[in-house]
Amino acid sequence: MNNKNKKRFIAAVTAAVLIFGCAPESIRQLGLLADSVVKASAEGEKEPGENDSSEFVTYGDYVTVENGTGLTIVGYTGSDRNLTIPEELGGKTVTQIGEEHYNESGEIEYDLWSGYVFAQTYHQSNETLRSVSIPSSVEKIAPNAFGWCTKLQTVTFSEGLKEIGRSAFSMCPLRTLALPDSLEVIGERPFDIAGERVTTLKLPKNLKTVGEEAFVDFTKVTELTLPDGLQKIGKSAFSGVNESAMKITELVIPDSVTEIGEDAFGDCSALTKITLSKNLKRIEKETFWRAPITELTIPEGVEYIGEDAFNAENITSLTIPSTIKHISDDAFSGAQIEQLVIPGDIDYLSGFNGCTKLKSVTVNGYVKELGNSAFDSGWNYAAQQNNPSELTTFKTKGIGKIDRGAFGGCNKLTSFDLTGVTEIGEKAFAESGLTEITIPSTIKTVPKEAFWSCRLEKVVLEEGVEEIGYGAFCRNYTLRSITLPDSLYKVGAVAFAFCPCGDVYLSDNLDEIGKGAFAVKYHVHEKTGGNIIDGFFDDCHIFCNSNTYASDYLEDLAETLGIDMQDGMRYTFLDTGETNDRQLLTYNELADGTLEITGTTGLMLGAVIPEKIDGKTVTRIGEGAFAGAPGGWMSGIQSDTYYIEMPDTVTSIADFAFQYCINLRSLKLSKNLKTIGNYTFDYAAFESLDLPNGLENIGYSAFSGCTNLKEITIPESVKQSEDTITIVTNAMYGITKEVCLSDAWFTNCTSLEKVTLPSGFTFIGDECFRGCNSLEEFVIPEGITKIGKSAFANCFFFENGGIGLKKVVFPSTLKEIGDCAFTGDILLGSLDLPEGLETIGDSAFDSTFVHSMLYGKTDNGYEYYLKKSPVTKLVIPDTVKSIGEKAFICSNGFELDGVTYGAGQDEPCTSITEIKLSSSLEEIGNAAFYGIPIESIELPASLKKLNGFANTKLKSVTIPDGVEEIGAYAFDSTPLEGTVVIPRSVKKIGEYALNTGYYLHEDGKEFEPKLEKVLIYNSELEFDGGKYNDPSIGSSDILIIYGFPGSTADDYAYRIDAEFRPLTVSEDDAQLTLTDAEVTAGDTFTVDLSIKNNPGLISYMLNVEYDRSYLTLVKAESVDFKGTTFGPTYNHPFVISWADALNGDNDTDGAIARLTFEVDKKASDGYTNITASIVEENTFNNAHIDRYIWNCSNEVTVIARADTHIPGDIDGSGKANMRDVTSLQRYLNGWNVEVDETALDINGDGKTNMRDLTCLQRYLNGWDVEIY
Repeated sequence: MNNKNKKRFIAAVTAAVLIFGCAPESIRQLGLLADSVVKASAEGEKEPGENDSSEFVTYGDYVTVENGTGLTIVGYTGSDRNLTIPEELGGKTVTQIGEEHYNESGEIEYDLWSGYVFAQTYHQSNETLRSVSIPSSVEKIAPNAFGWCTKLQTVTFSEGLKEIGRSAFSMCPLRTLALPDSLEVIGERPFDIAGERVTTLKLPKNLKTVGEEAFVDFTKVTELTLPDGLQKIGKSAFSGVNESAMKITELVIPDSVTEIGEDAFGDCSALTKITLSKNLKRIEKETFWRAPITELTIPEGVEYIGEDAFNAENITSLTIPSTIKHISDDAFSGAQIEQLVIPGDIDYLSGFNGCTKLKSVTVNGYVKELGNSAFDSGWNYAAQQNNPSELTTFKTKGIGKIDRGAFGGCNKLTSFDLTGVTEIGEKAFAESGLTEITIPSTIKTVPKEAFWSCRLEKVVLEEGVEEIGYGAFCRNYTLRSITLPDSLYKVGAVAFAFCPCGDVYLSDNLDEIGKGAFAVKYHVHEKTGGNIIDGFFDDCHIFCNSNTYASDYLEDLAETLGIDMQDGMRYTFLDTGETNDRQLLTYNELADGTLEITGTTGLMLGAVIPEKIDGKTVTRIGEGAFAGAPGGWMSGIQSDTYYIEMPDTVTSIADFAFQYCINLRSLKLSKNLKTIGNYTFDYAAFESLDLPNGLENIGYSAFSGCTNLKEITIPESVKQSEDTITIVTNAMYGITKEVCLSDAWFTNCTSLEKVTLPSGFTFIGDECFRGCNSLEEFVIPEGITKIGKSAFANCFFFENGGIGLKKVVFPSTLKEIGDCAFTGDILLGSLDLPEGLETIGDSAFDSTFVHSMLYGKTDNGYEYYLKKSPVTKLVIPDTVKSIGEKAFICSNGFELDGVTYGAGQDEPCTSITEIKLSSSLEEIGNAAFYGIPIESIELPASLKKLNGFANTKLKSVTIPDGVEEIGAYAFDSTPLEGTVVIPRSVKKIGEYALNTGYYLHEDGKEFEPKLEKVLIYNSELEFDGGKYNDPSIGSSDILIIYGFPGSTADDYAYRIDAEFRPLTVSEDDAQLTLTDAEVTAGDTFTVDLSIKNNPGLISYMLNVEYDRSYLTLVKAESVDFKGTTFGPTYNHPFVISWADALNGDNDTDGAIARLTFEVDKKASDGYTNITASIVEENTFNNAHIDRYIWNCSNEVTVIARADTHIPGDIDGSGKANMRDVTSLQRYLNGWNVEVDETALDINGDGKTNMRDLTCLQRYLNGWDVEIY
């Protein structure tokens, strides 16, 4: 609808509402719009795109406007569930549904808020329409036309339709999609949520354009044929999010296609084979992202390939055309090809990073620019290092520019010719295998870290090179030959740090040498105001002339170091022959007159610290005294100290004292040492350490990162501390956390094989052994009651055949296993949890008992292979009361040899098929057993909060009566079948708790839901949809929800469009019963109130209700339940209660009470009921779990007393006369007279009083009155 028409329509409807106080539907029903013309009040010139008619015409439920060829339906006021749109209205052909929105310039523009024909507007949905049939006369469906028809499931299109506009069926849950062959244009995202249900998709034969996101998230579609004649495929047209795209395996893109948008087939995770159009010139960014294509031929004519264009990890064969001019970054990242040939000249070559099998690259032309990380080997996060690279050969006819990281990590690339190169980027060859390099005169600057950590032995900089950047050649440990040109004027900071260097001659033209340029140590030292202290390798000898910038630099450095020493800093002035060596050890005097060692400057290969200095005793090693650099440009330039021998006078070592001492191989501690501070030996290099008897305190993270430490014994004298400190976890944002001093002692000690703990320890601190992947077996000593958070997490490394924690022996004293305690320990071969254990924390065994993909030597050489977990059964001790979130989750997904492992994939990722739960278990956390392929589970009666079985293979479940909450995602994506009963005790059910359909994969394929019935016994059950009001129970075609009429279950069924049926009692349910009765008015009768299928009770309370105009309760007596108590018989409802807390649950069936009633004498023929119902909060078992018992109602048939009395015959003489007046008067005055009580109510008002006497007197005196 264009702007002016939209205004007119709104004006007309608004005016009607103001006048008649009713909405459009009401107006239509009053006949105010039918076949009439509503005159628009808006005035003005015709706007661009405006129709010839300025009037809206309403035909029945349809509001229309003429469009030049017929009618456009622009509004609908009906409420049909199944709608057939007519071909004609008022004799005019309907050719379009909905109108476009025009901007002020007259251009068609999508407007989120307009164009809705069958819904009021955006987010104001039509929840009535279920199906619609569109006639063949309609050629176009405009944007938003059927948008927000949130119950619309079926659309029948007719041949003749040519265009479907943007968001035309937005938020419509279509189940099928049959598009007519006449269709030529599909707009942007017209079927946005249909992909959740549509399983087949056939594209029309005449289709020319597929718009952006047209079929996004059509996850159930497995076959796709693109028609010949198709020209354009829009951005993300067939893509998905998180592997929710189509599951097509093969795709042929016809030669008619000339344009494919970004991400068009992104996330098509099953697509292994494609044939591309021969008329493509560009393959855009992420076009086939995450599609596991194995062989790929790029056709001739293609000039451009965008970033991440292919998920290349499966590509083993790749052909590049001669027309190619640009291959973007990450285009073929991770491809498994061994050779790459570029046929000719290319402007930009990149995108082969992570191709670790690539051995040779041949470019038969000139490369104008090698892109960022073009052939970088990639980073292995598990090993925390670059992936090994096979690249040994790179041939080309010339290169103009090499960008950042182009050959990073290419450890087998030993030589490279830079002739003709004019510029190289930062880290261009970092961590490559280069052994020699010549920097030509065409390169003016060697940038930051360009050759960082290579294997260089020789470096030659030709004349013309002017600058060496920060860390350019840092960490080339074998570099002993350096030739620097006279043209060089700047050497950046740490340019040759950690390089032996040999003899280095510095030019007189140098005017800047950065800090640490030739350093073996890079240290930010608090005592010197943050200066960087230099010291040289023994092999490094600097030569220069005196009275130059270089000589001034060296003399200033010598002055900073302060004293002569045997080794360390060595330089010679060529013209004078002067040579210098310097070093310094520093200390402070403490308040008690003893000394604290505070640090060292320069190179210190080792030190025997004396007991006394200047006659004063050394008692303390100060904070950060020998520490390397935490942070800085890399946390990798650390202390150079190899050995320390400490005097026995030392009693404490402060925080950070030996942190980052990566060369500290030998350390002798004081025999009298009492305290080791926080982070004291963090990342030190020693293999063993003897802790002295008498040591009392060990601080937080004291030995973390000691990757060479193999064995350690904690002395019995050490005391555990639960004191906390505050540490900074993110200095940039000022984030801190509280930690215990006994936490993280040996975190990431990757070589640690054996630990002996003192017998007096009662807990293992948080993260204490996290990442200790050489710790294969650990016996936790008796006395330990708690294992802290992440205490043994990630004790595993996947390469070299896999190493890690394989066995843990738990003590009988254990009560608690903390969050993430054994997360990721996938080699753990058994689990024997002790009786007495009470709590298993969140993610305690997260991804522990899972299959894994290891890397190691097999019969076929080194390769990835499958390692299956041997654990087949989980037994949770009967003492466990709580299992945390993700406690045993098995979600380790991977693909190996064409088989996908993981929850819902080809194969499960665990061997566990049986779980035995604790009999006293009260709570199971979210995703606790996620992905474990169990088919059955016995839930204990003690359970209060139920969750944790998402993505299992449960086919049935019995929820115990006593469960109070079913958590979010509890049984999400499980193949539950048949019936699930939600007992009355359940008060709340979370989002997706029973979402059992359309989402699981069985043998790699999705299947339909099989859950047929959900029985809900709590009439006030809360359906908690979470933040987005998501469904608690997934809807399907076969699902029926049973509940009480008018209950929350009734409302919920309507909300998810599921069938609702009322609950009925079954023969096996616990229920009350009342005997029926047939009685005569005025009689008394008895009924028995009984219980059947007694669930076991120690208390019950019942209410008995009846129609007191018919019945009067005369007496109540107990029968089979001795001790039953009754309320007063005149109270209504009548209360019956019973309790026996001494003898356990009573599950006896029988009569609860015998009730005696009297029927009103004047009762007429008919029926009445007596109802008995439980009071829930007072009806429970020995575990104080409320028990639901079905209420009951009987039928009492009342037969009226035969009416034989003569009206007015009070004394029973057979006739009415004045004697009867006298008898009635005496009766009313309280005389003891004999009367017929059935005749007393003379006037029939239900009472006997003076009015009856008056009425009788008048009757006998001939008045016109009626007596009874």
